[in-house]
Order: sequence, then structure tokens, then C-alpha cells
Amino acid sequence: MLCFRRLAFHNRNVSLLESDSALMTYLARCCWLYGARYKCDIAERFHHPKVYFSGIQPTGVPHLGNYFGFIQSWLRFQDSEPSTSAFYLSIADYHAISTGFLPRKQMRSNILHMTAGLLACGINPERTVLFQQSEVYEHTNLMFMLGALQTVTKLQRLPQYKDKAKRYKSGEAPVNLLIYPVLQAADVLLYKGTHIPVGDDQKQHMNLLTDLAVHFNSIVGVDYFPVPVQVTLFSATSGKTIDEIINDCAAMDTKHFKEALANAIDEHFAPIREKYNNLINDERILKNILENGAQKAREIAAKNVDEIKDIIGLKI
Repeated sequence: MLCFRRLAFHNRNVSLLESDSALMTYLARCCWLYGARYKCDIAERFHHPKVYFSGIQPTGVPHLGNYFGFIQSWLRFQDSEPSTSAFYLSIADYHAISTGFLPRKQMRSNILHMTAGLLACGINPERTVLFQQSEVYEHTNLMFMLGALQTVTKLQRLPQYKDKAKRYKSGEAPVNLLIYPVLQAADVLLYKGTHIPVGDDQKQHMNLLTDLAVHFNSIVGVDYFPVPVQVTLFSATSGKTIDEIINDCAAMDTKHFKEALANAIDEHFAPIREKYNNLINDERILKNILENGAQKAREIAAKNVDEIKDIIGLKI
């Protein structure tokens, strides 16, 4: 049976009913133009070292969900990976304003308190590049370039967008809410991130991120971006197995269980609380760490954006 489906190549429709020779001639011409346009070897390969990347919105002092759901896992990676692995952790302040601005003092306070909290929990600025997202302009540069490869329809179908857009009247959802996943992809790809510690709620955004990496590489004919993998976040434990905890708590009533839990949490966070209080009272240290982190991040980000601009023909 003949197939009447049509294939589009550079604004010209080529029917599969055309003769084989005509079709092959046209495809060869497209390939020649493609190679001339990008000046890239389709087989070119980049070496991709291990790079961990994640971001956390500045919501103030980290809460238990931040700690047990993300920070604790990041510390495991930071302290166990070899020195050849790189770590980038962004205070995602641009993401924090995706649906509107906060009062100036509150936003500034949130950034400083989140920074102090991360450091108190054990984030090591000598090992993890800790920086403020908005201080590295290349994040938005790459977001705009990647936006050319993404469609509005696909972004509108993402569950998180549909859920948050319901809060607004039809057509009044902020643009930043829609392009949030594109900025998220730019955050990771800007540093050629290979390992992304995220929860299951970010699975759809991870799929979009990997699709963008593959799409970009295939269009330009260069294996430039690694395809990142999602790293499973570990749940909070006391160092015991679930069965051991169940046995320990089996004889407790609700009151005694709550007391035991409160005591365990208080004991665990006592040294963190002390370090946090020391840090938050010295803004100079916090600012210096963020500035140094931003400088390190910019060095990599600027280099990579220059390479990307060269690959797609923006650098003359």
C-alpha cells in the first residue's frame, strides 16, 4: 500500500510518491546545506565529566523537607564523590519570581537565610560552587536560545503548569510560569550537568530537559550537551533500617512517639542551629561566599555560552 504521508524539509514538502532518485537527490542537497550551515562533524564528540547540578529556591531558612528531601542527599554526593566530579548548587532566585515579585527586604532576607542554612547543614563552598542564579547572566542567555527549540503547546501540557495556571483567569498566567522549565533546563545544561538530584515531582521537567539536550545535539550535529540522568534522592533515616525503627517504636503511644521524634530532631539539628546562628549574624561571610561562587560559575558559564553561540552561528 502506498503511503501518502508527506515529509517537510526546509519548507519544501517532498512526497514519498516521488521517484527514489528525485528524493535521494533532494535529501543529499539538504545534507550538504546542513553541513555547510553548521560547519560541524556529525560524529564530533565531547568528553563529559561528572557534573552534579541542582537549584533550591530561596524561601528563607531551610525546613525539614528541604533537609531530608534534598540537602542530606546532596551532602552524601558532595562528600563521597571523587575530586574529578564537579558540584554546582544555585540559589534559584529567578525561579522564585516566576509568578511575581516579593517585597524587596523579604527576598533579600530569604536569599541570605537560605545561604546560611545550606552552609550550616554542611554545604562546603570549597567543594560545591554555591551561587546566586541571577548573578550569572548566562542562565537567561541560554534559556532564550533553548526556547527556540521548545513549543508553547508542549509547555502548556506539563502537569505543574496546568495546576498552577488554574489559579489565574484564562490567559492571565505569567509568562515566566510557562517558561519555567526552559530556564530549569538552561540551568543544568549551562554547566553540562550529568547528574541531577531531583524528586519524582520533577520527572516531567526532567523529560523536557533530556529532550532539549538531545534535540539541540541532533540539530547542530555535535554531541555538545550530555543527556543528564535523574539521581534518586534518599529519604531521611536515623541510620537504622525501617524495620529497626518500627521495632523501636512499636511499644510507644502517640505522645511518647512524638517526644522521641522531637528529641531526635533536636539532637540532630543542635550543631546545625548553632552554626546557622553564627553565619546569619555575619552577612559579609555569606555575601563573599555567594560572590566567589558566582565568579566560579561565570567562568564555566561564559565559556560554554561562547561555544554554543559559535556552534549555532551567533559568534562572528
